[in-house]
Amino acid sequence: MRVGGGPIVFTQLGALRGRKLVTRTTAQTPYYSFKGIRYAQPPRGSLRFRPPAPLEPWSGIRDALEEGAVCPHRFMLFDTYKGDEDCLFLNVYTPALPDKMSGYNPKLAVMVWIHGGAFAMGSGNAFLYGPDHLV
Repeated sequence: MRVGGGPIVFTQLGALRGRKLVTRTTAQTPYYSFKGIRYAQPPRGSLRFRPPAPLEPWSGIRDALEEGAVCPHRFMLFDTYKGDEDCLFLNVYTPALPDKMSGYNPKLAVMVWIHGGAFAMGSGNAFLYGPDHLV
């Protein structure tokens, strides 16, 4: 579904608004982007150092337009630390969306990317690992 400014998808927990983009390759392939999707409650307070707690369903439409915070890690270039403990987010990129009106619901392969960095640095954000050569 596309309403007022971007594609909307419906998950088991609620609706998300993303963006329709074009790859930065010579093919200029269109794709849909949903960034910064929270997949668990923020690990703060009593949830700190505990297994991730499930999210509660929400009403309305949540924007999935910007990447979420990266987890705390040492930024070796400047020997500083960056990130936030509230970093339980994921990004989803897809070349097609389901269409309830026509019944179109593509069954697509799924790739899960876990960035390198030995659990000491890095993130899965698009400036290093974007979808341009994958969708």
